[in-house]
Amino acid sequence: MIHVSSETVGPAPALPPALPEGWALWALCEATDCSAAGTVDPTPWLIQGLAGAPLHRFEPRLRCRCGARRARLAIAPDRQAPADRPIFVFR
Repeated sequence: MIHVSSETVGPAPALPPALPEGWALWALCEATDCSAAGTVDPTPWLIQGLAGAPLHRFEPRLRCRCGARRARLAIAPDRQAPADRPIFVFR
C-alpha cells in the first residue's frame, strides 16, 4: 500500500493541464477506518476543459470501495499503485 503524507505531498490547489513526469493524481479515502489510496486518471476532466479547477471541486466525484462517498485528491510521486484501483471516479 502506498503511504502519502503531508510531509511528502505538496498540496495541489488546481488540476494541472498535464502532470509532471513521474507524478500522478492520487485519491485518498477520507473514511476513518479505511486507508485506501490509488491513482486517478484525470483525462476525462481535462477533456471537459476543467484544467485549472480547484482539486476540491472533483473530490465529491470519487467513491471508495469501502463505501465512502468522498476522497481527498493530491498530486504525489507516481509510485507503484495498487492494481485494483480502490477509488472510482463518477463523472
